[in-house]
Amino acid sequence: MPTARAHDLEVYGHSLDSGFAPKIRYIPALSALFHASRQSRQLSIAHTSSTLIHFHDDPLQKSFCFNYDHGTLFLSSRFIAGQISTETIRLRELGARLPASVAARVYHIAVTYSTSDSYGQIGPTLRPFAGLEVLSLAMTDPWNGPTTKWRVPPVCATSGDIAGKMKMEVEKTEAEETEDDEEADEARTKRLSVRLHRKFVECELELNQ
Repeated sequence: MPTARAHDLEVYGHSLDSGFAPKIRYIPALSALFHASRQSRQLSIAHTSSTLIHFHDDPLQKSFCFNYDHGTLFLSSRFIAGQISTETIRLRELGARLPASVAARVYHIAVTYSTSDSYGQIGPTLRPFAGLEVLSLAMTDPWNGPTTKWRVPPVCATSGDIAGKMKMEVEKTEAEETEDDEEADEARTKRLSVRLHRKFVECELELNQ
């Protein structure tokens, strides 16, 4: 078997019609052993310490494998089929389509910069991702070309300013939260602990094909 490694997942082709689940692209592609037989598929999943998950309300219950600790969920400009979408919209739709138990365990999400998001609603949008420790804002997009980074508004031209604005809006929302009486103490403690070292970072995207 190939050397074990976590696969990043691009989630794309989502439709706002709940009858259609998004598509998945593995980066890099899965080993042929994953598709050879049921036994080799199970071995491949175990070999990469992955878990089989699927989207909420997917009529086909199409599963995909993901490593919570090392894998990244990637949301590019083609996340919604045929439509331009902001970072907040993509994150909101992803959170709505993943089972709550899955969303809460995601460690790293990368979303490409749209140039048109105010981030005013990004705080509530990130609530389902209680275990999210890194949110990467990719300043380039493989489907829009390299021009995105040159369309950054002048007031946000300093590296880190846009991710800093995301962080500020999220923390503002979290500061206004009231305690949820139905949330278990252990879950609350873990969620608050993650917030202490969560990172919002800008990056140049390089996909390992």
